[in-house]
Amino acid sequence: MRVPTDSIALQILKYLFFLWKNQVFIKRIYYVLLTLIE
Repeated sequence: MRVPTDSIALQILKYLFFLWKNQVFIKRIYYVLLTLIE
């Protein structure tokens, strides 16, 4: 029963990485919007 736990851990890591990439992307869009407004 080693493979299921590894796959779950991998999915959690992928999900965290996905959230991190989205956060960076959202911050970049927010920064561009601020520079456009000013």
